[in-house]
Amino acid sequence: MRWYTKLAIAVAGGVLAVVLLTGGAVLYTNRSDFCVTCHYMQPYYDAWLQSSHRDVPCAQCHYAPGATSIIKGKIRDLNQLVKYATNTYRRSKPWAEIEDASCLREGCHDTRVLEGQVEFRGVKFDHGPHLTQMRRGKKLRCTSCHSQIVQGEHMSVTSTTCVLCHFKERGETDRTASCTLCHDPPQGADVKFDHTGITQHDVECRTCHGDMIVGDGDVPREQCYACHYERERLDQYDNHELMHRKHITENKIECERCHYPMAHKQKSAEQRTKPDCNTCHLEYHNAQVQLFAGNGGLAADSLANPMFESGLSCQSCHRFHEAAPGFAENGTSTHAGSEACEACHGEGYARILAEWKNASAKQEGFIESTLTQVEQAFVEAPLERQQMSEAALEVARHDYLLVKHGKSVHNMRYANRLMVAAYDSLQTVMDRLGGAPLPEMIRLGDKTPGECSNCHVGIEYVDTDVFGIHFEHERHVYLQGLPCTTCHSNMRRHGELVVTRQDCLSCHHKPEASCGSCHKIQDRLRRAEDPPLPIEGPDMMEEAGVHCNDCHENEDGTITKVTALRCVNCHDADYAEILDDWQAETRGKVEVIERDLLRIDSAALDPAGRQRYDEIAAAVRIIRADKSDGVHNHEAINELLDRRVSEVRELVPESGGSR
Repeated sequence: MRWYTKLAIAVAGGVLAVVLLTGGAVLYTNRSDFCVTCHYMQPYYDAWLQSSHRDVPCAQCHYAPGATSIIKGKIRDLNQLVKYATNTYRRSKPWAEIEDASCLREGCHDTRVLEGQVEFRGVKFDHGPHLTQMRRGKKLRCTSCHSQIVQGEHMSVTSTTCVLCHFKERGETDRTASCTLCHDPPQGADVKFDHTGITQHDVECRTCHGDMIVGDGDVPREQCYACHYERERLDQYDNHELMHRKHITENKIECERCHYPMAHKQKSAEQRTKPDCNTCHLEYHNAQVQLFAGNGGLAADSLANPMFESGLSCQSCHRFHEAAPGFAENGTSTHAGSEACEACHGEGYARILAEWKNASAKQEGFIESTLTQVEQAFVEAPLERQQMSEAALEVARHDYLLVKHGKSVHNMRYANRLMVAAYDSLQTVMDRLGGAPLPEMIRLGDKTPGECSNCHVGIEYVDTDVFGIHFEHERHVYLQGLPCTTCHSNMRRHGELVVTRQDCLSCHHKPEASCGSCHKIQDRLRRAEDPPLPIEGPDMMEEAGVHCNDCHENEDGTITKVTALRCVNCHDADYAEILDDWQAETRGKVEVIERDLLRIDSAALDPAGRQRYDEIAAAVRIIRADKSDGVHNHEAINELLDRRVSEVRELVPESGGSR
């Protein structure tokens, strides 16, 4: 064999050996476990083992697709390996750049941009706009949001980066800071407050939930010195476009390496309720806060306002030193009126607020008078009895004053609970003092079944007219314990009245029912006891022992309006005409008075004349409301009308009289 043949074989063998060794080295160094050859790679390797990418070789992400990228990557890695072996590497930790091409290669996340909205930790997110469009003037990469290592996780979403981008230096009209951009209004059975009305009325989330951002995300100049020392680079500190292009678009630098962190989270309920006002006002609103948070009482279990539990703060209804439409216009704090309720809940909640205030005033007035009664008995009691009851009296006084100063409307159910506890404590005091039992107290909501009482606290004090008859919620809801759904339904419209007149009559027209419980005006006119009119003497039928049913009840037990034919069942046929005559006489006198009242300018009358005018007008209204045209006490009512006819004529201007 010639020498050049041997040389060629040797060269070929050497080349083959080099190729095999290089190929083997490439294959070996491509193994993920080779990465921990360098000891500082251990935490990154451990994080990768625990991540969702643990089945993906490191090289598949760290080398972009294509032979050129692999060659460049190997040269770069070899350079780092030499520096590590010779202990000449400059950085204190390894630095890696993952290109978008690696993430979006076929078979990995190549369809991620096309997927549309996804949900991440309760947040709506769309990869498309973030990767294909400029976001606040910045070109983002996959690794702008997905970090190499975050608290032991590999390629995990860094939520603080999202907060920085969305909330740093946000403006009032900045869409990126809009809550609904990421969050839908909360829904579901576990949501304590229905946000439908909030959405319909376009109420800003911050109106109720306050500022949800902690931190400012500033970049102190000193942060730059951690990586740079060249003066020409440091002088570019204020060039934000250049800074973000170099650090985000062209290189993957963690945002938190430059920016102070920002957090998007709720403060505790207590912090939200009591903002910074106390730095100036020194617990001035402490009673209101305690009532709103549902604590502070001595004899009642805690019960927070549902709005407190839902994260609402005081400024949700009040405006703290800022101008807002419908509230203060001069930058001052305001009382929360009905407009604050309806701004979120819609029309109708002003009436509920009024009912709350009415119920609170009556309940507080009752407890206040009861407290005065008990305190008087306490002063007059022997010393040993005072010592036995003093602690209970202080408990009652404390719980009552908490409601009085804290205002019941801040937490109606807890306020009622405190007032009931105060009343029970006062009764305990009277028992120990040996005094008389206290008058009965209405315990709001105690017997109101269902969830209606959550809002309609104090409905027991609300009276209204139903089918032309006076209706008392106290009698039906409190004393009888009827469910709200007996009369109301939410199926078609919230609180719709679904009870019929016949439903009411099926209960109220039983033989044992008292007519006067519903027909108060008619009953009081017949008996002339505590009458709504200054009449004298009961009706002749009442004196004769005739009951309402004797005239109004049919043979089948149903109740009907009396006609002239009913009179002749007991009297002569002439009584049919007498009934008509009585009613015509009463109607005629009432019409005369009404005509004369229209001719009088009540505002021009002196105080005595105005009082007389009001008395005459009230008499006419009551007689009209009786609906019997005076039959329920004909003689007394017509004597009164004769006097009223003369009195009203004295008030009519002299230019004309009644006709």
